[in-house]
Amino acid sequence: MCNASSPRSRERASLMICLDASAGPILVVGGGETGLRKIRTLLEAGMDVTLVSPEIVPELEAIVREGGVAWERRTAERRDFEEHAFALLALSRSESEAVLHLAEGTRCLVNCCGAGELGTWSLAAQFRVASSVAALPEDVPSPAGNHWYTVGVASGGRSPAGSAALKRRLRHSLEGDRS
Repeated sequence: MCNASSPRSRERASLMICLDASAGPILVVGGGETGLRKIRTLLEAGMDVTLVSPEIVPELEAIVREGGVAWERRTAERRDFEEHAFALLALSRSESEAVLHLAEGTRCLVNCCGAGELGTWSLAAQFRVASSVAALPEDVPSPAGNHWYTVGVASGGRSPAGSAALKRRLRHSLEGDRS
């Protein structure tokens, strides 16, 4: 239970988790540049994506043509949130506020890209690094063979640019300049 007088309760706490692709498709509402960036992140993680948007940017059209995303050319409806466990609103604050009521009372967890504090989850700025590159200390047991670690940085939606910048620094630190 969170104590209201606790210093921790003044800032919204979060927990970073790794979501397996078997959790089902992620609903993305909004087919603009933000939607494109978020969909690329989801696809890189192996997630299935259902995109609901009346229009999409040309780069997303190419991804849809290649079969990477299921696109429904329309506005979001309540049933979209009822049919998905996770939704990502790649919309402006005002558009997110107008759509968010559709998810109320469903069990769908919602990420509001244009208004992070309105959502229940956010994507971490993340990358994968091979165990052979990670250079773990010798006393850390490592499974046989090559495997991957996922490294993520999150701000709970408060500073996506800051998370992305820190991700780049961490990636460079772990992988080094290999050019």
